[in-house]
Amino acid sequence: MWVRAVSACLVLLLPLTAESLTVAVSGAAGKTGALCFRRMSNMAGTTPIGLVRKLNEKTIKRAMKRTELERSEVEAGLAEVDITQGPDNLTALFREKQVEALIIATSAVPKIRILSILKVLILKLFGR
Repeated sequence: MWVRAVSACLVLLLPLTAESLTVAVSGAAGKTGALCFRRMSNMAGTTPIGLVRKLNEKTIKRAMKRTELERSEVEAGLAEVDITQGPDNLTALFREKQVEALIIATSAVPKIRILSILKVLILKLFGR
């Protein structure tokens, strides 16, 4: 639902901007980031730049699987940016590619711990 809202917002912004909008999408090989990257790739007037921490064969294959795009599209659209090394490489990429917008795509997949489930069940059973 959130991605649909982002896409709708960008569609509304496109007529207000220049002929095209360059959008950086963080986490482009992840679940949420890949979804955003694919949506931006299919939108007329947008050029997505998928940001990944490491650009290697594994990352490219994961991005291809999650975006359902051809290898050439994925390779052309991904850029390696490791922000843990500082902001300089991100700033340089934004200047080089003339990025005008940024989508920070994060998601969390919780790990269920057995003890936490048992604790909840016990508290429910004893009315707390």
